[in-house]
Amino acid sequence: MEFCPLLENLDIQIKRTKSDARERRLYEALGSLPGLKNLTLNTFEPRIPDEPKIPDPEDVECTFSDFDKKLSMRSSDVRNAHVRDILINRAVDETLMGSIWNIILNSQSSRSLESLRFINMPMTGYLSHPSGPLHATAYALADMIRSYHVTAARHGGTRFRIRELRVMNWEANRNRSLVVTEDLKEIID
Repeated sequence: MEFCPLLENLDIQIKRTKSDARERRLYEALGSLPGLKNLTLNTFEPRIPDEPKIPDPEDVECTFSDFDKKLSMRSSDVRNAHVRDILINRAVDETLMGSIWNIILNSQSSRSLESLRFINMPMTGYLSHPSGPLHATAYALADMIRSYHVTAARHGGTRFRIRELRVMNWEANRNRSLVVTEDLKEIID
């Protein structure tokens, strides 16, 4: 079934879920938009719950170890599983971007997708605040997380180009805006 046949540009926030079945269904659903040409996916970190999430039965990993349930820091409600999940969800590379592109494009009857921007948003708020429990993790992630721009090599084809993007957080200047620039790095599949 195809929805919103006239929608060509979409910019949405997504919550990554470790590339599990639920996340794949999200990308397939985006592929059901037949007229979609330009898609921007912005990741975000939801509030960390008091306990690790109840696993989805469709996920490969359905259990949490005793280590995962332990508090990550003494004066924090952040558990080891939370830190691990943040690291997994922020780890995006060219291979994963190519997979996301292919899932969306192969789910799209018209194969009209021309551009996919994947913006790995910097951590903000309580978790990354200098007095927050994940300040050191957020600081380390700032140099590790990557954002990408994938474009079709030619309209309707399966080949694509991937460019790494630089995302700079201007929150320190109270501007709260992000600046995204294309890096010189280009990967062609």
